[in-house]
Amino acid sequence: MLLIIILVFAFTAYATSDVLVSPGAVFDLLVKAAADHPVDGNSGGSYLTMQSKEGAIFFVINIVGNFGTYVDTCS
Repeated sequence: MLLIIILVFAFTAYATSDVLVSPGAVFDLLVKAAADHPVDGNSGGSYLTMQSKEGAIFFVINIVGNFGTYVDTCS
C-alpha cells in the first residue's frame, strides 16, 4: 500500500508541475545540472550514473551490515 502511495505521489508531481512536465524533461534537467555542477567521484560528473565512489562504499557497507543482521538472527 505504501509503495502505491509513493508511486502515485511521484507520478502526480511529474504530471502537475510546470517545470517537471515529464520524466524526459526531468532527465534533461538532470543532464543540464550535471553539466553546470558536476559531481566529484561520479562517472562524467553525472547525477544519473551507477558508477560512483560513494555508491560503491554504500554498497559495501550495506552488504556487511545486512550480513551481520542475518548472522545475528541465525544464532
